[in-house]
Formats: sequence, C-alpha cells, structure tokens
Amino acid sequence: MPSNDLAIRAALRGVATHSRSLAARLTVWYAGSALALVLITTGFMYWFLITDLDAADDHFLADKVHILRNLLRDRPENAAMLKYETEREWAVSRYMQVSVRILDEAGRTEVETPGMDRSLAPQVFPSAVAVDAEPGRGTEIRTPEGKSFRTLAARASVGSAGREGRVIQVALDRTSVLQHRSRCLRILWLGMGVALGVCALVSHMIARRGIGPIEEIAGTARRDSTPALAGGAAVKDYYDTLAEDYDRLRSLKKYHEMNQFEISLVKERVRGQRVLELGPGTGRLTSALVESAERVMALELSDVMIRELASRISAPNLQLVNRNLFEMKDIQGYGEYDCVVAFRVLPHVQDIGRALSLMRDSVHVGGRLLFDLWNSHSVLRLARKLFGKPEDVFTQYVSHLEMRRLIRMSNLRIVNMHYWGFPHLGPLSAEFLRHTPLRVLAYCVIFECARE
Repeated sequence: MPSNDLAIRAALRGVATHSRSLAARLTVWYAGSALALVLITTGFMYWFLITDLDAADDHFLADKVHILRNLLRDRPENAAMLKYETEREWAVSRYMQVSVRILDEAGRTEVETPGMDRSLAPQVFPSAVAVDAEPGRGTEIRTPEGKSFRTLAARASVGSAGREGRVIQVALDRTSVLQHRSRCLRILWLGMGVALGVCALVSHMIARRGIGPIEEIAGTARRDSTPALAGGAAVKDYYDTLAEDYDRLRSLKKYHEMNQFEISLVKERVRGQRVLELGPGTGRLTSALVESAERVMALELSDVMIRELASRISAPNLQLVNRNLFEMKDIQGYGEYDCVVAFRVLPHVQDIGRALSLMRDSVHVGGRLLFDLWNSHSVLRLARKLFGKPEDVFTQYVSHLEMRRLIRMSNLRIVNMHYWGFPHLGPLSAEFLRHTPLRVLAYCVIFECARE
C-alpha cells in the first residue's frame, strides 16, 4: 500500500485555509502560558519582598520594646534615659521616625514622643501582649491624614520586684516607604503590560514558524488536489487515482527526510533476510530492501501502484503480488519470513489487531515486525480536530496506551520504538525530542517487535 502522506496531504487542505486562525489559537496558548509563568513568578517575588520588609520592621519595633522593658525593669528611676529613648529616633531620622509612648496602669501617658498624640491616640493601638510574651507581628494603621504606621504594644514591669506595670506603645512611620512601594508596583504593572506585548509577539512568531511545515504540505495539497479525491473514497480507489502523481506529491523536503529515516531504520536490519513488505506503493522503500535482503515479497493493494512499481524496479530477488493484506496467508512462504515491514499501512486498516496477528504469523518464531501507528495526541491530529474536516480516505489514530494494548493482544514483544513527526520547536531538534517526554507529541510511532 502506498505511503500515507497523501492522506496527510488531503487532511491538511482545510488547515491551509484556516492557518491564521490556527496561528491565533497557538499564539493565545503560548502567550497565555508565558504570561502566567511571568505573573506567578513576579507575584511570588513581590509577596516575598513585602513579607520580608514587614518582618524586618517588626523586628526593629520588637528590639525597641525590649530596650524599654529593660530600662523600666532595671532603671525605673532614670527618667532622663527613658525620655532619651522615646525621642532618639524621632529626632535623628527624617525618613524612619519611631514614636514611643509609655502609659501607666490607669492608661495615663507618662512619656511620649513629641507630636505623637496628634497622629496616634492610645486607643488606636492593638492590645498589649503580656509582660513575658514576645511582641510578635505588628499592626498596620492608617490615619485620617493619610499616614501609615506599623505599630506594636506590649506590657512591661517596673523595677525588679515587678509590682507595678506599664504599657509600651511603639509606632514606625512608613508613609514614605509605602508611597515608594506604590510607585514600584505601578512600574511593575507597566512591566507586565510590556511583557504581555513581548509574549504575544514572540508567541505569534513561534506559532507561525510551528505551522510552517503544515502550511507547506497544505499548499502542495491545494495546488495538486483534483476533484476525483473528494468525498472519502475507499482505500484502493483512493490510491489507484493518485498512483501516477504520487511521487510528485511527495517531493517536499519533509517527505524526503521521512523516507531517509525509514530507510536508515530498515536497511541494515534486513540484510540477508527474507522480507515481506506490505504496501510498497511506488517503491520508495522497496529499492533499499532489494539491495540488502536475500528475498523481498511485496504485497500491494492498488493494481495501478503495483504497475508503477514494476516499471521502476526489476530485481531477481523481488516478487510483486497484487493482494489485500488480509489475504496474505495465501502467499508463498507465509510463516517463514524473517521480517515483515509495513510503513503507513496500518493507519488505513479498520481492524489493526487482526492485521497485526496476520503479520505476526507471517514470520517464524523470533522474526521481526517493523510497522508504524499514528498518534491521536499529535499536533497534526489536533489540527484536524480543530477544523473538523473528515478524512478523504479511511484513517485512524490511536493513543500510546491503545498502541501498546494492540501489540500486547497480538502476542508480540516490543524490541524498540522510534518517533517521527514533531512540532517545530526552533532549536530543539527531532533527534533530541525523541529522547524526551515530548516524544508523546510525535505524529508517528514506529515499532520494532518480535514474535515470541
């Protein structure tokens, strides 16, 4: 059976028409994901910075409380020292002013920083913590004048006997700090806006580059499509119609790379072996097989395709049979082959499990099977789902789990797996992607299995 690339060609005619829409959707996804990552990272860093600054201010106020507690306990008679501590930071710093007030047990002010009563009345402070308790976290207070203060309140004992008590109220003026923080936040939001624009631009470039190969294939499909292909033809009729133009439609660079990849997988593996090839088409792989294998039996469904193949390749070790793969039991040497090769064949078969069983029985115990299945989670399959265009020829895609289930039910052992057809991800080569978890996005999975 010929290469499935013609089915891909037909599948992507609609993609060409809607490429802008596809690029827009991919741009939204890429830009949204990148912006979300930037927002989460920046938000976390901003939260961490603000929390750390608040904690630093709380530690500063707590140290002030400890100093005043020690003075009241150890030197309660030294009023001058107490007055100095209440006014020191207020007098020496313009940008970081600390206000201190000490209340007696009746709630009367004994000493306070000058001017503190005009902004912070005793009643606006939080409840004072116990004498032996740590001050803990401060409380933010905004005054009617628009000023912001970080405040703490704590109880203290007077003298070593501790018969009397006092309440210490401390406040840190953070008005200028919070104003600066607001300016930084506005700049940050401006940066987020710029980041959104950059993400959208870069994402659009990536999306356009990513769908470039799809547009290239779709462009060829648009130029070369004929009315005879419309409307879901049977597999045999489909390839009979395209046989003469098949190689011309496969002239794109991507097709050539895919052919070379398949030849590199197969050529050395079949050296000196008896090989059964299913769906040879016009002989893209057959020519390499006859060079390496001892004998090649090529089973092709399309009689037009097999005539094209016979006109191109003539070798004493090649035998051509025009037959459906479900009739392979009748071919010469069935059950004695060393290897069976079927590339781009099984996706056009309704009963893949039955086809695998027939392929398994065509080789002897220990013989190998090389075949591909198409991934239902690939980018190309996603493109078809987005536009809802039906296949021109029967084609089925299966998930990775279903692939393994089909192979397991056919009593085959997976020896190796290869991946082909990745989305274009710039500097990330296909060879690199085949060895990463991103291989689940591959369009085609090639299996090398052994008969147990």
